[in-house]
Parts: sequence; C-alpha cells; structure tokens
Amino acid sequence: MQTKMLRFVPAIWFAALAACSQGSDFNALNNHISFDNDDVSISAAHQPDARINANGDLYIGDKALEVAPAQRDLLKTYYADAMKVRDDGIATGKLGAALGAHAIDSVVRNLAEGNPDKIDKEISPQADKVDQSAMKICEDVTRIKAAQDALADQLPVFKPYAQAISDKDDRDCRGRRHVTVRP
Repeated sequence: MQTKMLRFVPAIWFAALAACSQGSDFNALNNHISFDNDDVSISAAHQPDARINANGDLYIGDKALEVAPAQRDLLKTYYADAMKVRDDGIATGKLGAALGAHAIDSVVRNLAEGNPDKIDKEISPQADKVDQSAMKICEDVTRIKAAQDALADQLPVFKPYAQAISDKDDRDCRGRRHVTVRP
C-alpha cells in the first residue's frame, strides 16, 4: 500500500496534550514551563519556581522582586510568548485531532470503495493546516528563547531559569518535520 506523508512538527505531541488538558496547569516545554492560574511558572534545578504574570511581575518562590521598566517589558514579552505557545498548542492539538478523525474516515471509506489513491488527496489539505499551525509553535519557541536570553543578560536572578528552552529545543522544533503514516 502506498505510503502517505503527513507533515508535522514535534510540538504536535505537546499540542495534543494541551488540547486535552482539563486543568489550568499543564507542562508545556521540557517540564520547565507551565501555566498555573494565568501565570507562567518556570522551574530550574535546585531553585524555587519563578513565576511571571501578565503585568511583568516576577516572583521567585513567594518573593516578589523589584524590576526595572526595561526588565518588566522583557518579562511581559516572555509571558506573552509563553501564552502564545499554550494557545497555539491547543489550536494545533484540535486541528490534529480533527485530522486524525478525517484520516480514519478517509482511509476506511476509500479502501471500502476501492479508491485508495484518493486518501492522500483528501488528507493532505488538512495535514497542511496542521503543519502550518505547528510551525507557529516553533516560531513561539524561538521568541521565548530570545526573551529568555535577554532576561538572563539583563536580570541576573533570572539566569538559572534561562535553561528552560535550549538552542537544541529551538533547532529540534524546526528540524523534525515528517511523520510517515501508512493507511
């Protein structure tokens, strides 16, 4: 049977988990960034969790830290980009779930009707939408990485948390783009 290629990004796995999450807290990236009650929480080895809110307030453990206006702007950027990963992950997960249901229907129907050549034609447009949506997650990861690095440079207390997203995470997100699906 002919092999069908569907384009995905590794972030689809995260996206599917995000779409299925019932609670307000779920791990987003490498178990270092999570969302809890509209805050972004960042964990680091041997450190209390850092928390950033939409106003750019930074808490290390339960202690609120004073930050300069430029640092607050970077914290707001980090927060917004992390929330974008969450939102784009949920959207991509929903598209992926819809694609899965559509693919099952297409495979069963077209095999039963003796038209296996129609499967790829029917599935590809939705697969392209999932791919485009997943690429948004990679763009979000790149933006968070940039904000993370800038925060580490300008706010020394943030340095232990600047390992949440690595250069490898960013490269890997963009590097693995194909999953082989055999109907």
